[in-house]
Amino acid sequence: MQTWIRSASVAIALFAGAANAQNVTGETRARESSGRDPLGPAAPPSPFADSGGLTNLGRAAVDVRLVGTHGLLRLSESAQNATSLNGDGDALDEVLATYDVASGELLVLGKALDAAAPVRFDGDYAWFFVDEAAHGPSDLNSDGDKDDLVLHVGPFGSAQALNLGLAAVVTSLVVDGAHATFAVREGKQGNTDLNGDGDKSDDVWFVFDASSATLHAVGLAIDGATLAIAGDYVVAGVNENDEGKLDLNGDGDVSDAIAHVFDRAHGSVHSLGQAVTSAVISGSTAVLRVSESNNAGLDLNGDGDTTDSVLVSSDLETGISASLGLAVAAAPVLEGPWLVAVVAEAAQGAGDLNGDGDTNAADKVLHLVDLTDGSVVNSRLAISTSVSPLFVTDGQRFAVWVDESAQAKQDRNGDGDTVDLVIGVFDAGSATSVNLGTIGKFSGGEGARALVYVNEMAQGAGDLNGDGDVFDDVLYALDAAAKSGVSLGVATEPSLAAAVAGDRIAFVVSEDAQGVDANQDGDQLDSVMVIQPFGSGSLAGASLAVGGLAYAGNFVLALVDEGGEDVDLNGDLDHADRVAHVVFGGVPPTVYCTGKPNSAGCVPAIGSSGTAFLSDDQMLYLFATQMLMHKNVVFWYGLGGPDAAPFAGGTLCSKAPHKRSPLGVTGGGVGACGGAIAFNFEAYIESGKDPELAIGVEVCGQFVSRDPFDAAGNYVSLTDAIRLTIAP
Repeated sequence: MQTWIRSASVAIALFAGAANAQNVTGETRARESSGRDPLGPAAPPSPFADSGGLTNLGRAAVDVRLVGTHGLLRLSESAQNATSLNGDGDALDEVLATYDVASGELLVLGKALDAAAPVRFDGDYAWFFVDEAAHGPSDLNSDGDKDDLVLHVGPFGSAQALNLGLAAVVTSLVVDGAHATFAVREGKQGNTDLNGDGDKSDDVWFVFDASSATLHAVGLAIDGATLAIAGDYVVAGVNENDEGKLDLNGDGDVSDAIAHVFDRAHGSVHSLGQAVTSAVISGSTAVLRVSESNNAGLDLNGDGDTTDSVLVSSDLETGISASLGLAVAAAPVLEGPWLVAVVAEAAQGAGDLNGDGDTNAADKVLHLVDLTDGSVVNSRLAISTSVSPLFVTDGQRFAVWVDESAQAKQDRNGDGDTVDLVIGVFDAGSATSVNLGTIGKFSGGEGARALVYVNEMAQGAGDLNGDGDVFDDVLYALDAAAKSGVSLGVATEPSLAAAVAGDRIAFVVSEDAQGVDANQDGDQLDSVMVIQPFGSGSLAGASLAVGGLAYAGNFVLALVDEGGEDVDLNGDLDHADRVAHVVFGGVPPTVYCTGKPNSAGCVPAIGSSGTAFLSDDQMLYLFATQMLMHKNVVFWYGLGGPDAAPFAGGTLCSKAPHKRSPLGVTGGGVGACGGAIAFNFEAYIESGKDPELAIGVEVCGQFVSRDPFDAAGNYVSLTDAIRLTIAP
């Protein structure tokens, strides 16, 4: 039977110029953000001016995030010439700011952040906690004190951050784009009874829609660790004890957290009847991690006991649930078409799941569940649940950290012991695995590709970067889709994350550990950023001493270390700060693919001169040589990436959607292949004839011309291709 429970929704103004907002108690909240930047426009000091794809934002920061061309910065008041960025008269705070790489607009939200609280940022919205004590101090939730962390949300591109007026539990916040769910602690919210049970000691459930500025006060006491949100559905475990000591699953006690679903579209909530510890949502289905002992003592996986945590699938529309029969050692994860489950061998009662001859409690075996048909694929790999992330994947191949001690005590990395977590790749399609024979901790990644750092001593005391010692942390490029990995031979600084964007990487080389002066400043004391193609450990792309970076799309948001560069980059007359810079990290003009021989026996060739930076004085010309003379020609390009598909007896080197330049004519020269063409591509971009040619867009194209004597009758001549990314 479904239990239908109350829900309330409150609209909150979230538009520029809105004067106030309303919280669940109906009290008015003034909007604190002015959006002004107390420092005024960023004026990049020399020598790092806006040129060559490098832009100095002139702001000292402690952390940066980047999603596409949307950047988020934690600015440091104390490092920014002791300037109060939130208008409270001191310079002790960290304040949030946004930066749009495409437009160059930097906006300071003017809010003092709690240093330990997370900031959730998906590129469209930033969800963050403002520390009342640091922000003024101010009473931001109108509860009569100034010691709370109060939840705010800011749409990217707006200087106006909305105060929700709620002291949310920091660890409970879960975000899905414009939607968030969280618990509010009654004791921190003015000692208010938010769920109507007569006390003021509960964590109570809320849901907020930033796109419509609607706050749903669900009005139930919950366990914040059970929250999940996706699409129109939100799931939480309602705390029986805190919800008026109600037995919500009929097991005779009031000590459980019972899964409930809130339907945002209808504003309704109902019980799923399961004692839950965590949940994930896929469409209209929730997969719950259910405690047998708290669920009326039911044996959900059929192993003869009632002490396990078992996966249960629940239909969020009907409330009908069915056990998936898997006892798990970790919360389930959705990835592509699969539900990733780590099955606890000893709890499953199904024998030796990884084929190592035991049913040890230490064996936690990776399983994949297809939620469309309920089929299960066993990887037969005992993996570690202590690493983060749990895996790297393209949705079909999963790179995981295999636990040697639990996997038949095999020495998988050849270092003479069996105590390591060694990277392997499992292919769900073929149900086969590959041992990559390398340990390593995750440093950064995107999709199936990641960079991990390998400790030389832990990897058998081998010299992985060739510097004559075995004391370094060396970068390793992991590609789950290709089931491969390769050492980059570069010593890195583990505390500084590396990043992957498409087929390029940004990482940090430790000069001291590598024994090189990578930024050529006369010492070997810095941590220097390098941008290279994925899998390359070349230091040819070394540039700036940095203290942190984020890489997305075609840009890196880096914190340049003034001390490492021995220069004042934010104009505060010291060399002690880490200052935010935007660095172009996309694909420079490179030639690829294969041209088609023309009827004169020549292979037309493409090339370029100038750069892809629109701010440069030097124009970007694309040209072709070895062509037939006096023939019509166009530059045929695509915005979908490189390709190599059969076309007109040759190769089409770009993916759709395809465009073409205005018609041109090859010039005349010496010999049958003396024809050539030059096309001012930068002028074409700036003309606006193709509005899709914007900063950050990757272009792949080739010249296509007439060949009236083509023996195959296609009458087309093709050059090889050029690949580039448009940069500021």
